[in-house]
Amino acid sequence: MKIFTNVQSSAETVKPVEYDDYHVYVNEGITKVDSTEENEFTGWHISKQTMYDKNEYIMLLQNQVTDTELAIVELYEEVLGNG
Repeated sequence: MKIFTNVQSSAETVKPVEYDDYHVYVNEGITKVDSTEENEFTGWHISKQTMYDKNEYIMLLQNQVTDTELAIVELYEEVLGNG
């Protein structure tokens, strides 16, 4: 995982999650930037971009699913215990 801050992109669009053949990019704080007299750049500003290897991102998602499943089990047990 690598974290980049204050990234600029000249792509037509920027999505919160993007990928290529080898990486997944999680973009946060996406804002459109228009050219001004002081700044000739037109595109996107990304306040934080996290780049994962695809396998690393898959493991991250898998861990999130496991955490969610455990939370659901705990909630279910609480509901049954209070019933």
